[in-house]
Amino acid sequence: MKQKLIFLLSILLSAFSITATAAPLIRNAELSNAVAKAEALSAEGDCVAAAGAYLEAINITNVDAQAELNENKALCLYPYVLGLHLDRLECLRKARRRRLESFGEECRQILAKFKNQAAGNKWNGYMAVYEQLMRHYRVNKNKEMVIKTYEEAVDYNPWHNNTCYYIDYLLQIAPDPIDDNTISKIETAMEKYKQAAGKFSSGMGIRKLFFTKKIGGDVFNEAIEYLKTHPNTVFGEIRLAITMAREAISFDKPEQIKQYYNALTVLAVKQPNDKAHLEAIGFILNEKKKIEAIVPEIKNP
Repeated sequence: MKQKLIFLLSILLSAFSITATAAPLIRNAELSNAVAKAEALSAEGDCVAAAGAYLEAINITNVDAQAELNENKALCLYPYVLGLHLDRLECLRKARRRRLESFGEECRQILAKFKNQAAGNKWNGYMAVYEQLMRHYRVNKNKEMVIKTYEEAVDYNPWHNNTCYYIDYLLQIAPDPIDDNTISKIETAMEKYKQAAGKFSSGMGIRKLFFTKKIGGDVFNEAIEYLKTHPNTVFGEIRLAITMAREAISFDKPEQIKQYYNALTVLAVKQPNDKAHLEAIGFILNEKKKIEAIVPEIKNP
């Protein structure tokens, strides 16, 4: 009897598999089945067909389904339909369609579609469309449109990782010596980020360090200040700041050696006592030993 019940249950589950694979919060059966179909095709690796199925779900004419598409579901703070647009773009990317002009046009259409709703809301989903569009322009080596799209993204939400990536891109393509136009763009982006966030994150601080170096500024004091402000950041950033500070020490300013040594001492003390920071502590202590070997008297107060 028990085996018979299990068999019947398996048949029922199979019969409702299309509906069950869709997002469980979808109430409308037609929409649920449309999304489930797209998800199944995507899971099977048929990305072109999946992209088409997502478009069918997005353009569904059922009134109740359309109302549900515009709801914010689960933990998302943006309409469910925007998430479906992103799923479609990802399928097109996997199908190697990102380079096509139609891909960029579709991204622009999505941005225009949600522009009024997204204004002032800082939706991650809306920013994700910008990210897809930027990658479209990058694979097509359209530098002008990459910059334009980054600037639009920064204006939409300055306090986002894209502002950091925008600065990375500008520093990457900047001539040497850096031109005034690029300097102005980077300074503007940093200022917008600071106004939105209230302060620089450790990641933005690292970029400010590289920018300072690029424009021939005071890298040493900038790096020391960074280590004071962000002593608990990840090891990679600590190592970068320490290395840049050491390399910026001037031979005609021996007091900087003492300043550097003292900064390392404070930094070592402020490292959390956990496995994640053991590598940083080892690196800091090794840097101190190097100085002590060259300037033994530096250990004396």
